[in-house]
Amino acid sequence: MISYSKTGVSLLLLVAVLLLLTTLGCASQIRGAPLKPGVLGIDLALSGPIAQMDGVYPIPFPSIGIRYGVSERIQVGVSYVPVLHVIRPLVVLELLDGDFEHNSLVPSIHLAVEAGVRTNFSHAIFYPRLDLAAMWHLEPVSPYVELGLFSDSESLANGEFPHISATLGTNWQILPWLDMNAGLLYWGINKDYGYSTTSGDASGTPWVITPGGMGVIGLTFGFGIIFEDKK
Repeated sequence: MISYSKTGVSLLLLVAVLLLLTTLGCASQIRGAPLKPGVLGIDLALSGPIAQMDGVYPIPFPSIGIRYGVSERIQVGVSYVPVLHVIRPLVVLELLDGDFEHNSLVPSIHLAVEAGVRTNFSHAIFYPRLDLAAMWHLEPVSPYVELGLFSDSESLANGEFPHISATLGTNWQILPWLDMNAGLLYWGINKDYGYSTTSGDASGTPWVITPGGMGVIGLTFGFGIIFEDKK
């Protein structure tokens, strides 16, 4: 891991904030390995369904995020999707501590609570999300499965059931301070987004993959840079 002193944390956070404000593109948060207490991570990710949204935005989107290990069981973070103007605070709770030191088959179980907000409207739109993930540490890879519920404040106010997503992927530790993540995403398993299984959507996008006309297949890919407090 890259080491940092406590006196350098403020500078590191400032750089991260500047990156958040100046990144071009849009996207979602990397499924990174759990962070130990005092460890800081910066994540660059490309994630989401392979489709079009509102006939305008091609997705998946790029995003940038920052995470911090508060304790053995808690991580906090925030990510930013620039094109969509969505800021996404995140809290991750470790429900089961898998053995990440000895290639154990016992997974680490995480519950992630996210509360995104879209900032380019006259009224705020909130995007709550709840994810449950299991990750196995089998050096140098950590495969994971993840189930999620996501929605927006307007849909919830109308009584609509949240969208369901599922992800199958893995995390590779390339270097002690660098990991890479890749996965296959099934976005909106329980929703008909109006895409054709053969010809794509109404705007002529032929590469949309929608099994049985429900949901959209997507991907997640990213890198994480890990900074450890050398104290």
